[in-house]
Amino acid sequence: MPFKFNGSKYDATAASKPKSSLPPAGSIQQIRVISRSQAGQDWAGTVERMSSTGRPMLQIHVAVVGGTADDAWMLDYVILDNEWTPQRLGAILDALGFDTTASHNMTAEMLVGRTGFVRVKHETFRDKPTAKVAYWITRGQYAELGLDAPAKPTETNDDPNGIPF
Repeated sequence: MPFKFNGSKYDATAASKPKSSLPPAGSIQQIRVISRSQAGQDWAGTVERMSSTGRPMLQIHVAVVGGTADDAWMLDYVILDNEWTPQRLGAILDALGFDTTASHNMTAEMLVGRTGFVRVKHETFRDKPTAKVAYWITRGQYAELGLDAPAKPTETNDDPNGIPF
C-alpha cells in the first residue's frame, strides 16, 4: 500500500531522543501495574496471552513510580504451566500485596493498579538497552532493604465532580 511522507514535518533531533529514561541496572524501583488502556498500545498492558510456543502466560506491564526514571516502564512474563510457576507467581503476588497463604482464582485485571518493588536489570533488544524486571521484592524483604510498604491500591472515583458520595 503506498503512503506519503512529508519531510518538512520530520524532526531528526526528536527521533533520536529516548521517550523515557532507563532506570539504573541493579536499582530497586517502586512500580505500579498498568492496563492495556493505560499503556496505550495493543501489544502492551497486563494481560493473559499465549507465548510464541503456544503456552499460557501472563504479561505484566509495570510503570515506574517516582525517582529519576518516573516515566519508564518494564515488562515481565510468567509462563503459567511449568514447575516454577507457583514460586514465581507467588513472589509476584506477595510483592503486590496479595495473601499468598490461600488459593486464588486470578485474572490479569486483578493486578492492575497494585504497587510494589522490583529490582531492575538491563538487556539488549534490537540493539538498544532496555529495562526488565530482574525479580520482584517480596514484603518479607522490605525491612532488610530499608523499604516502606507501598500505598495500598485505592478504588477509583468515577464521579466527574470528585464527590465520593
